[in-house]
Amino acid sequence: MKKGLLMCFAFTALIIISCSSSDDSTDKGNNNTFNREAVLTNWVNNIITPAISDFNTKLTALKSSQTQFTTTPNETNLVALQTALFNAQKSWQHIAMFNFGKAEELNYRLFMNSYPVDFITTADDSQEDDNTIVSNIEANTLAIADIDFTLEKRNNEQGLPAVDYMVNGLAATNAEIVTYYTTNAIKDNYIAYLEKVLDRMVSLTNEVVTYWNSNANTVIANNGSSATASFDKLVNDYVNYVEKGFRELKIATPSGKRNGSPDKETVESFYSPQNSKELFLEAYKAVKNLYYGTSFSNGTNGQSIDDYLDFLQATAFDADERATKNITDIIDERFAAIDQVVAGLNNDFSIQVETNNNLMLETFNVIQLYVTVLKTSALNAMDVTVDFVDSDGD
Repeated sequence: MKKGLLMCFAFTALIIISCSSSDDSTDKGNNNTFNREAVLTNWVNNIITPAISDFNTKLTALKSSQTQFTTTPNETNLVALQTALFNAQKSWQHIAMFNFGKAEELNYRLFMNSYPVDFITTADDSQEDDNTIVSNIEANTLAIADIDFTLEKRNNEQGLPAVDYMVNGLAATNAEIVTYYTTNAIKDNYIAYLEKVLDRMVSLTNEVVTYWNSNANTVIANNGSSATASFDKLVNDYVNYVEKGFRELKIATPSGKRNGSPDKETVESFYSPQNSKELFLEAYKAVKNLYYGTSFSNGTNGQSIDDYLDFLQATAFDADERATKNITDIIDERFAAIDQVVAGLNNDFSIQVETNNNLMLETFNVIQLYVTVLKTSALNAMDVTVDFVDSDGD
């Protein structure tokens, strides 16, 4: 009964908020006097660059563990590699939303964490090419050295999910996985492909790190209010990620929200699914951190979206209480609702999808409530225009 009520409430709230832009109340003139540079300074210095630096450190450790394993393949080195991968995956959640500057140019997020891993050929799906991670490793038609990972159609044959497959998914036990790198007839191919995937990730990340090291002050100085201003672009990156990287990929796709067909194989880190909830929670922490301006390094709060909305005294109609309230109060309540629902999720999302998919759908609903007030009320109050293609009706 509680599930039915929650889903019904979520649907009702979506309708009311999405139709209530005329009820939003904000003094748009205040937009010109709010200090956007203070927000950008906090985001760049306390959230973005420390998080990117941390991921770079974790990725360096992952590459080192890969080298140790491929040089001396054994179970001890495999476990160390699996641990290094998980640490890198957790750190990645804090930078995935920043599709900005060099990351946007490189299509960084697409190449680093597109899942599920590609096992489909055109015989199964006319939208796919004939390359799969398996055919890449077998190298029957193209040498591994000649595979071009810069091609967008190869996005799901590389990155963190490909490493997950190669260190967690080749067999049921670690002892069996090690044999792919020791006694398998094409063991050299497995070693070469794993090295190629990691080298590509390191190369891409080095470019992103260099960009931020060189351009942080420029990003902060671009503090105006326009489609090309840093604040507007970073807010759009944030909203795009919350919708497509967080809500859709992590929850909607595996739960079958869009097509009615739950699919456990589409959960993040499918080959180490016991980590899927922890990765989701890291991503959720990153979502809240940017909104509240919480430092990546020490957890202190600085200027951010919540301060901007309070400065504007921005309000919106709250469907829960059928009253006009501060947008920041509504968002606080949206996060509290997400907290409550996700606390009940299984640590393994593949098990959650199979045993109680309704809870995944409820998770989608409460995240969607946040997406809706963020896009229809918060962005309107801050005078930020959505700059990406949006077809889901929020």
